[in-house]
This record gives sequence, C-alpha cells and structure tokens, in this order.
Amino acid sequence: MKLTPLDIQNAEFDRSLSGFRPKQVRAFLERVADEREGLLKELQALQEQVETQQRRIDELAAAEADLKHAVIAAERIAEQVRRNAEEEGRLMLADVEQRRRALEADLASLRTSRDAFREQFRGLLQAFERTLDLPGAGDGNADGEATLDPSDLHEDA
Repeated sequence: MKLTPLDIQNAEFDRSLSGFRPKQVRAFLERVADEREGLLKELQALQEQVETQQRRIDELAAAEADLKHAVIAAERIAEQVRRNAEEEGRLMLADVEQRRRALEADLASLRTSRDAFREQFRGLLQAFERTLDLPGAGDGNADGEATLDPSDLHEDA
C-alpha cells in the first residue's frame, strides 16, 4: 500500500516510557508529509509534461509521415510530368520533321516548276527572236509595227 502525505500526517505512535517526544515526532512527520506532497506534485507535473511531449512527438511523427507521403507523391507527379514532356517533345519533333519533309518536297516541286518555266520562257524568247530575225520581219503594218505570224511561235524547242 502506498503511503500518502495524509497517512504520514495522521500517523499515531504508541507511547512508552522511554519514547520519543511527541511534538518532535509530529513536526518531523509534517515535514516528511510536506516533502512527499511536494514530490508527488512535481512527479505529477513531470508526468503531464511527458504526456504533452509524447502527444507532440506523435503529432510530429504523423506530420513527418504526411510529408513523406507528399514528397513521394510529388516525386511521382514530377516523374509523370517529365515523361509527358518527353513524349510531347518526341511528338513535336516528329511533327516538325514531317513538316520539314513536306516543305522540302514542296521546295523541290517549286524548283522543278521554276526550271520548267525558265526553259519554256527561254524557248518563247528564242521563238520571238527567230520571228524578229525572219526575212520581211522588218516590214511593218500600217502603224510601223512588225507583224508576227502565230504559226511561227509553235516550233518545237
């Protein structure tokens, strides 16, 4: 059984002839009871502090676990974003490459058309030149202009 401060204060002793002085015993017991009461209060306060600190530790541990989960989730999201960006980049590069090939094909076609036009225009100019060099080409019409025979323009170049 635990001894409480009240047990100490209310303790009674039998008296004997050569016994202790009751006032001294009583004073000592009161001091012991006061000390025990103070120690019990201090112990209770320390236990409350321990409980408070334990609750705080539990809260911090829960917060740490939440942070770990958040970091893991953020890492997963970042990895997914990186993968998505890489895939989008690959798709964009493929699209740009396809457009480049189409533009190169268009450019080649335009160059071919340009070269063909140059050749046709060159042939046309040569036909005009030959027409101008024909005998009688110096003869003009009533306005003094040379006349061209359209049949002269259809020569094979």
